Amino acid sequence: MKNDIHVLIKNSIYKYFVIIFLFFWCNALHGQNKDNVSVSLDNLNALYLGIDNSITIAIAGIPSENLKIKINTGSIEGKNGKYIAKIYKTGTAIIEIYDREKLIGTREFKCLFIPSPVPYLAGLTGDTNSKREDLISAECITAEIPNFLLDLKFTVTSFSMMISLIKQDQSISELIVLNSTSGCLTEEMKKYILNPNIESAIYFDNINVLCPDGINRKINSRITIRLTDEILNKLDLEKQKVIGQNAEILFKEKRISEQNAKMNTQSNVLEQQTTQILKRKNKIKDQENEILFQKNILKAQVIKIKNQKMFLGISIFVIVGIIFLMIFSIRSYLKVKETNLTLAEKNRIIARKNLEITDSINYAQRIQKSILPPLIEVAEALPKSFILFKPKDIVSGDFYWFHEKVMNDTEKETVEFFQSLPARPSSLIFIAAADCTGHGVPGAFMSAIGSEKLNEAVLRSEDVSEILKSVNIGMKKVLHQSGKEDSTSDGMDIALCAFNKDMTQLEFAGANRPIWVIRNGIAIIDETKATKAAIGGQTLDEQKFVKHTIDLQKNDTVYLFSDGFADQFGIKDNKKLKTRKFKEEILNNIHKSMEDQKIYFDHFIENWKGSMEQTDDILVIGIRI
Repeated sequence: MKNDIHVLIKNSIYKYFVIIFLFFWCNALHGQNKDNVSVSLDNLNALYLGIDNSITIAIAGIPSENLKIKINTGSIEGKNGKYIAKIYKTGTAIIEIYDREKLIGTREFKCLFIPSPVPYLAGLTGDTNSKREDLISAECITAEIPNFLLDLKFTVTSFSMMISLIKQDQSISELIVLNSTSGCLTEEMKKYILNPNIESAIYFDNINVLCPDGINRKINSRITIRLTDEILNKLDLEKQKVIGQNAEILFKEKRISEQNAKMNTQSNVLEQQTTQILKRKNKIKDQENEILFQKNILKAQVIKIKNQKMFLGISIFVIVGIIFLMIFSIRSYLKVKETNLTLAEKNRIIARKNLEITDSINYAQRIQKSILPPLIEVAEALPKSFILFKPKDIVSGDFYWFHEKVMNDTEKETVEFFQSLPARPSSLIFIAAADCTGHGVPGAFMSAIGSEKLNEAVLRSEDVSEILKSVNIGMKKVLHQSGKEDSTSDGMDIALCAFNKDMTQLEFAGANRPIWVIRNGIAIIDETKATKAAIGGQTLDEQKFVKHTIDLQKNDTVYLFSDGFADQFGIKDNKKLKTRKFKEEILNNIHKSMEDQKIYFDHFIENWKGSMEQTDDILVIGIRI
C-alpha cells in the first residue's frame, strides 16, 4: 500500500506540473498573437456580393502557411497574406484567423450589394440634347458606376424606347413604345429616330442590366434625348413663331450646355484629383496599419514579459497548492475506493434480483400466452382477420378473447324455451378486445381473471349484454369489491361482439370501448358507442350493458381495439396519436388485405414512437366479412 501511495504522489505531482506549464505557455502565446492581427480590404471599405473582394491579412511572428482563414457568410481562398473573399448575403461578415486550429483574431466588415449603374447612350445620360445622327451612330446603351474604385462590367440586356408622333393636324398621337431584347437599337427604332414627324423628345426607359454578381437588375433612372434638328415645316405660322422662340431658347440652352461641358471637364479633373487624394489616403492608411502592427508586436512582447513574471510567482503558489491537493487526493482516493467496493457489491445484488424478477415475468408471459386463445383457431373461424397484440412490459393488461359456440337442436330448443329468447343460429362466433386496469404483472393478473370470467359467462348465456353483466358480477366477487372506500377500483373495459354463422349480422355490447364498422366501398367509419361503465370497480351489480344489432354485408370491415394505439406518444412532437389520426390511418389502408393491414399498423406505431417508451399495451382486432 505504501509503494502505491508513493507512486500515486509522484505521478500526480508530475502531471500537475505539466498542466500548469502548458496552461501558462498557451496563455502567453495567446496574449502574444491575439492583438497582432491586421486585416484590410484592398481599395474598398466594405465587402460586395457577387464579386472577388481582395483582402490582405498580416500577423507578426506566424508563418503564412500556418494561417487558416474562415468567413461566416461566404468563402475565402488565398495564401501568403493575400486572399479573395466571396460573399453570399448582405449584413455583417466575420473573418476568423486561426494559427493552425487556434483562434487568434476576428474582424467584422459590412456586406453590401453592388451599387446600381448609370445608363449612357452616345455618352449621354439623364435629360440632354443630341442629333439624330449621333444617336444612330452610338447604336447601343451602356452602363457603368461613376467614380467607383473597381472596374466592373455591366451588360444591358433590354430596354424600351418611347416616342410621340405628330399627326397632319399637328396634334400629338398616343405614345409609341418599342422594345429591344438586347442593349442595341433595333432597325425599327432607328427608322423612328430618323422620322421627321416625331416629337422632339425620345425616352429610353425600363433599362435592365446584367451585373457582375450575375443578377439582372432594372435601372431606376432613364435617358431623355431632346432632338436639336426637328423638321418644323409642317407646323402652321403661329406654331413656327413659337418654334422660332424655342430655337432661340435652344440656342441659349446649347450655350449653357457648352458651359456645362466645360464644367464637366473641370469636374472630371477634380474627380481625378480626388481619386489621387483617395489613393494617397489609402497609402497613409496602410502606413498607419503598419505602425499599428508594430505597436501590437511591442505590446505582445510587454505582455509576454509580464506573463513570465506572473508565471514565476504563480508557480511557487501552485507548488504549495499541489502539496495540499495531493494530501486531499490521497484521502479522497482511499475513501472513493472503499465506496466503490460497497457499490459494486450492491450492484451485484441488484443485478441478481433483476434477473430473478425478469425470469419470473418471462414465465408469467408463457402462462398468459397459454390462457389466450390460439391464433390458429381464430384464423380458422375468421380467415379474413388480424390481431395486433403488443404488450408494453412482456406481459399485458390488454387481452383478446375468442369462443366459438356450436349448439345441437335439442340444446337450442331447451335454452330458448327456458330463457324465452328469440331464435338464435346454431353457431355463434364470439370475439372481444379487453383492456384491464394497469399493465405488466398487475395487468396480467387482471387479464387472467377477465378471460376466465368470460369463459364461464359464455357457457351460461349467448346474449352479449348478459355475458358482460355476468363478468361484471363475477370479477367484483373475485376482487371483493363491495363499493366501500377501502375496496379496490380495478376493472376492465371491453368490446364484445358475436357473429352469426353466415356472418350477416353481429350483436355488440361494450363497456367503455366502441366498435367501428366500415362499409364496403364507403370511406366512412360507422361507430357504435359502448355503455359508459366499466367491468368491475365501482360499477353496480345491476348495471346493464346495452346490446346493439348490426347488419353486415360482404367486404364490410369490423374493428375492435383498446386505447393503447391512440394514446401512444410520438417521437416528433411528443404528442399522442389520438383517435382522429387512428381513424385516418384505418381509412387510408382499408383497401389492403387484413394481413397487410396488420403489418402496416405494426410498422406505423413503431415508427411513430421511435426511441420513446411504449405508453400502454396495444391491441387492435380487424375482421373482414
